[in-house]
This record gives sequence, C-alpha cells and structure tokens, in this order.
Amino acid sequence: MSDAVFDQLQQTVRTKWLPTAKITIESDAFLNTANYFTTIQVRQLLLLISSEANRLALAKLAYPRVTDPASFTQLYDVFNSNSSRDDLALFVQNNPNYNNTNNNNNDRNDRDRDRNDRDRRNNNSGYKTPMADYTFTQLLETVNSQYSQSAKYNTISGSINNGANYFTTSQVRQLLRLINSESEKLALAKQSYLRVTDPANFSTLYDLFYNASSKDELNNYVVQNGGTGNYNNNSRTPMVDYQFSQLVQTVNSQYNQSEKYNTISGAFNNSVNYFTTYQVTQLLSLINTEGEKLALAKQSYLRVTDPANFNTLYDLFYNQSSRNELNNYVVQNGGTGNNNNGNYNNNSRTPMTDAAFSQVLQKVSNHFLPWDKARDARDAFNNTANYFSSTQVRQVLTVITSEADRLELAKLAWSRITDPTYFSQLSDLFTSQSNRDELNAYVAAHPY
Repeated sequence: MSDAVFDQLQQTVRTKWLPTAKITIESDAFLNTANYFTTIQVRQLLLLISSEANRLALAKLAYPRVTDPASFTQLYDVFNSNSSRDDLALFVQNNPNYNNTNNNNNDRNDRDRDRNDRDRRNNNSGYKTPMADYTFTQLLETVNSQYSQSAKYNTISGSINNGANYFTTSQVRQLLRLINSESEKLALAKQSYLRVTDPANFSTLYDLFYNASSKDELNNYVVQNGGTGNYNNNSRTPMVDYQFSQLVQTVNSQYNQSEKYNTISGAFNNSVNYFTTYQVTQLLSLINTEGEKLALAKQSYLRVTDPANFNTLYDLFYNQSSRNELNNYVVQNGGTGNNNNGNYNNNSRTPMTDAAFSQVLQKVSNHFLPWDKARDARDAFNNTANYFSSTQVRQVLTVITSEADRLELAKLAWSRITDPTYFSQLSDLFTSQSNRDELNAYVAAHPY
C-alpha cells in the first residue's frame, strides 16, 4: 500500500472512538485481496488496537497480505504475553506466506523459525526502537513530579511494563538514578532488561549498585535471560592523576557556578569514571552552593572506589540537615553511614554558625588589598570564641592569594578546628611541596 493510501487508512482508524469500529476497519483492510502491507505498516495498525486478543486476531489476518514475511517477527513485541507470541509464531509456521519468493527455501525457513524462537526467549532483538527523546523527557518529568519514592517506583515500573515502550540502557540508567532504595532499583533493572534495545551495554548499569550481591543477582538474571553477563566487582580503578588534574582545570576554567556544577556532574555521570573519596572532595570544594554540593555528593557515591572513607565528605557541609541527608542516602544505597548520623564535631567544640561565618567570610572577601584580607582572617582565627570546621577554614584560605599568608593562617587555624581528622585535606591549597611539609610538621608538633 502506498504511503498516501496507508496514511489515509490510519487516520480513518484513529477517528473511530469505539474499539469495535477500529477493529472492523482494519479487518476489512486486511481481508481486501487488493491490499498488501509491509510488516511495519501492519505494526502501526496493530498499535492502534488496545486489546491483545484482538491484536493477535488481526495479526493472523494480516499475515497472508504482508510483502516481507521474513520480517514478520518484528510484530512479536507488540504482545505482552508470551502465549500470544507463541500462538502467532505457530500460526506463521503452519501458514506459509509465499509473497516473497525467497521464502521458498526450506532451509531458510528453518533458520528463520530458529531465530524467531530465540527472539521470543530473549526479547532483545535489534529491531526495537527506543523511546523518542521528547517522550522520554516527558516520562522523566512525570517521575520527578511524584512526591514519594513509591510513586516514582510505580511510574517507572508501569512505563517499563508497557509493551509499546523500549529504552536504551542510558535511558534506563537515568530512570534508576531517581530511585533511592537498592532493592527497588534492582527490581526495576531486572524488569527493564527485556525492554532495552542495546543489551550489550546493559552491564554498564552494574555500577549503580553498591552491594556486590545486587550486582551478582542482576548479572545472573541477565545470563538466565539469554545475555552473556560480564560483571567484575574488582574492576574499579580511580581516575589517574593527570586525567583528574585535567578535570579540575576544566572545572576551574568555567566562568560561573552552574557551568562548574554541570562539568562535575557530567564527570560523575560518565560510567567509565571512578574516583577516590579524596578526589570527590577536591571537586566538591569548587562548588559554593550547599544544595548543589549535596546533589553532587549523592551522585558521586556510586562512583567512589573507597566507600568506607565516604563519610569524610560530611565535613564539606555546614548544615547538619545536609549531613544527615547525605548519610541517609549512603545507608539507603547499601553503605553503613556514620554512627553519629554525620554529626562528628569534636568534643564540645561547635563550629561557627552559618550566619556568623558568612559575615566573617564576607568581611575578608570584601577587601581589595591582600594584606587587609589576611589581617581580618588572622583576627577571626585569633578570636578564642571562634571555632571552625575544616571546610570553613578552606573557604577563608581560598580568598587569600599569597601562599605564605595561607600557610601562616592555616597554622593559626589549627588550634580552632573542630574536625582535626580532616585538616590534612587543606594541603591541596598549597602548590609548594615545602609549604605542605611545613604545615604537616606544624600539626605534628602541636598535638590537638
């Protein structure tokens, strides 16, 4: 059937409100001996029918009228039920279609039937078309609009269960990232496997899971459903130093904070990248907004090679609520979290409140002359009523341009710190190894 005539037929079916009317029009079209259809045309017509039983009946009716019977297996995925697929396959086997003379070769028919059987067992053949970008964007927006995790889960599960939907592994990855619970994420990953158009890439999802048992379970599921599986739990290697230095330079070269955030987020989203917790710390230190820093910290958790050290990042956040939220995220994704739920301030020392610290930082930053900046920072660290977290000290020191002044102020701040365990992370503020060594020697000579 020509495109123009077929478009007219499709439009006629769409205009009918009653399912019975749609079925009647399609039945008449397939029974008309003057009509022939490509498999793709038949597929488009079947997708206008909501009932699976009626789709099956129409597919059988259409088979003698298709011009490319070798491609007819491409219709099997419009059926959610394996019994419907098997029924159609049996019908095709018992009702040869000779519209294409190449089908007269019995050996080829046998190979086609074997391939059809494999396709039905492992519903991952190459003819599937993934969800269009604009449709997928709408789905993401729908999921994000759900208030609770259970609602998000149900929305994603319903979309994956829809027999008309297929996804790339990358699309599945974006959906799974919206789910916090590892067990629910695993259930959705299994559910999605038979709906992906690029099953060879499916193993790239394994890094979304913290627990090796979850990765093993998903890998076993892939193997049981016709995939090869290639999960290696010991394959994580953090980004090498020179590549990480290039990444830091790229982030620093961005003009505004949103560009810095996007660059770091992109690096964390890249499935080939892994990071040490210390590398993550350096990247997060380049972000000013606590909300964006928290979002990136969560994003980085499944990319770190040393998750046991991840709670050292809690020091980067001023608000206890941010620490608690990050700690809860770690626990939800299989980590142990911090026994104190992220509250690790030493003894009775409490770092300066956000409001008070903002005033100190603003006062130091507002000076034009470098020595005025250093003077006000010195006054703040000399005030025995003040205590600071290592992150707060870092922010003050980054405003100071002279490395010699930074070293002096870092030594001064040591006695006012509330989290001495993380003070060593300030060493990356010094480009000179001699200055780093001098600060380390000072800390060693002045026990906390």
